Amino acid sequence: MNNDELNSLLNDFERFLKEANTSLLNNEKHREILLRIHQYLSYMQQQPQPEDRVEKLARVISEAVVNKIPTLEIAESIEDLKQEINQLKQLLLNQSTTEIPTPAILESSPPKESTKINSLIDLLQVKSKRDIWYLGLDFGTLGIAAVLLNLNQQQQYPLYWSIKNLDGLVTQQSRYPSLIYRSTINNFLILAGEGFPQDTDIVIDNYKCYLDWVIDIESELLQNLAELLPKLLSQLYLATTPDLSDVDVKQALGQLQGIIVSFPSNWSDTYKFNLRESILKTHLVEESGEIFFLEEAIASLLGRYGDNRLTSGWTLVINGGNSTTEIALVNLPESWQNLSEHDFSLTSISYGQRALEQDIFSQFIYPIYSREIPPIDSELPTPGKVASLNRYQLDQYLQTYPFAYSFLEAARLISLMLQDQEVFNLPLGGYNCLARSQDLQEIILKPFLSNLEQLLQQLLTEKNISNREIKQVVANGGLILGIKNHLLTWLAGKFPQAQVMIDTEAENSIRVARGLAYLPLFPQVLAKSRHQYSDYFLLKELLNTLPQELFTIEELIQQLATRGINTRVCLKRLLALLQGQFPSGIIVTSFSGKKSLILSEQQGYYRTNTPLCDHLKELLAKLFSQTIQQASEPLLINLPLTNESS
Repeated sequence: MNNDELNSLLNDFERFLKEANTSLLNNEKHREILLRIHQYLSYMQQQPQPEDRVEKLARVISEAVVNKIPTLEIAESIEDLKQEINQLKQLLLNQSTTEIPTPAILESSPPKESTKINSLIDLLQVKSKRDIWYLGLDFGTLGIAAVLLNLNQQQQYPLYWSIKNLDGLVTQQSRYPSLIYRSTINNFLILAGEGFPQDTDIVIDNYKCYLDWVIDIESELLQNLAELLPKLLSQLYLATTPDLSDVDVKQALGQLQGIIVSFPSNWSDTYKFNLRESILKTHLVEESGEIFFLEEAIASLLGRYGDNRLTSGWTLVINGGNSTTEIALVNLPESWQNLSEHDFSLTSISYGQRALEQDIFSQFIYPIYSREIPPIDSELPTPGKVASLNRYQLDQYLQTYPFAYSFLEAARLISLMLQDQEVFNLPLGGYNCLARSQDLQEIILKPFLSNLEQLLQQLLTEKNISNREIKQVVANGGLILGIKNHLLTWLAGKFPQAQVMIDTEAENSIRVARGLAYLPLFPQVLAKSRHQYSDYFLLKELLNTLPQELFTIEELIQQLATRGINTRVCLKRLLALLQGQFPSGIIVTSFSGKKSLILSEQQGYYRTNTPLCDHLKELLAKLFSQTIQQASEPLLINLPLTNESS
């Protein structure tokens, strides 16, 4: 098609939009169209060598559509619009000098589009030959790891830091330490990467879990973390990689299209909110929607993309981190492009490397030192079990005294040595700590593996498959390394037909970060509705929508739909919020009334719990007055569109 024909087609498309009725925008399908257009144009803009006609198309569509927000009405012409977009798409594919995979018109209903999209045209400006960069960020309890992805070349670049040890020797490390030292003298906090602790310093190494619990801006802990975490994450600017110059690394970090972060699958939006806020303060990206969260188990699998040992078939993924053990079951297709979020069955147990170290401390170390150190007032956790409260109380104890971290390091050493030795005798502070492999297995590992087996069996039952149908098991994480040989024996007995692949220490250090960085190649595995609609956004929408008169649930949901929210994909969460199941950081214990947003009246009718709503509005207003995030709009997905066959 020549330029005249192209211009004619563009003009027809513009006229089609202008002739649409502009009186209303009350149907979520209309907003769906706008978002699809935006996503398609964003995708085209990211291609390695887009041509001038792409820029022209971007301008025509953005000017024609954006100017009509929020009044555009296209009630009866949805299919016509799709057809027009597909014609334009095919035209661009045919005339592009670069081979571009066919993008899909998304079939899932997207969220409410912003009514303040005054930067869409700028977003769609075409810069020829510009590299597209994403960053995979594994935010671990003991350290952070990061991998850059050049999307154009589909090439990854793990990042490294120059770290000095106690002997003054500088080595290149793929994980930057995330420990925090607190002085018992002046209560001053420093990052582990900036210095070494004094003998009287306390090591804070499990603060990651607090990000999932606390959002109170008056919390001293959160205030300290709000100051330290951006400082920690800014160390990314000092990272290097062997295959890029320092200038190229800084340039890539300066033009990131997105950052993908790991998270445990059962953790709340409070964790995402707190960590996203810290990332935004680094200015690595400027928009909340440019920060994505991917489950650790899925990232662990994506991190093996290109591994020829993996074949199609039922695959079990186990990621044993510091706080949790994450599990995924997936029937791996021949082409990974066919993977989607719905292919993964996920579960999690709140037992990880930290819990293992606590149990070893409780069973082998504390009995020896109980007369030499302050007593533990709380009940010790049951070995191999979750026991969240007891483990939290033990952590509080261990982070009160300077000696505690050395005990946890000793526990870590014991777990490693007992993989190959029947007995290990560790001299520790004038005492000999004697530990036996059999005791470790019987007292600690057996109950943990029993709980793990129950979770695995639930996943297998849900998919109606047997243990023998599992073709391969892949495992990684600090906990896995600590019990590697014991786990290998156990897995061989449970899954006799499976090939078992467990990471080495070197592979483990960046496995998750690699998988996170690969998300732009497999964007369909992202839980899009969770990204677009956070619990904080939904809560704000409910507080702004709940009527004063009596209403039914159906009427309320319909009102939310007229606001452009795709209620189908977030209905369960909306109902949970109405029942008072707020994000973990929203504490309403100070509120004396009923904790549900709605109160039942006559059959099928409800009224708004106005006192609680007012309380929550005040709480959220206070929170958002001090944060970059406002949760006032659903987040866009700045990722490449996928192939229609995927």
